[in-house]
Amino acid sequence: MNVHQMVCHCTDFYRMASEELTLTETPKLSKEEVLILAKERKTVPAPKDINQVAGKGTKPT
Repeated sequence: MNVHQMVCHCTDFYRMASEELTLTETPKLSKEEVLILAKERKTVPAPKDINQVAGKGTKPT
């Protein structure tokens, strides 16, 4: 993943949290579980809909 893809990947998480971006798959974790993992500085699994390496999610411009 390059820098542009990473910025878009992180932006997609904010867009998802603000409900600006909707997913086609059901998230495996609740918002509360994601916050707990983030506070503990653990990896939060990314939904397949925002996989930047596979060319999904917000496109780098």
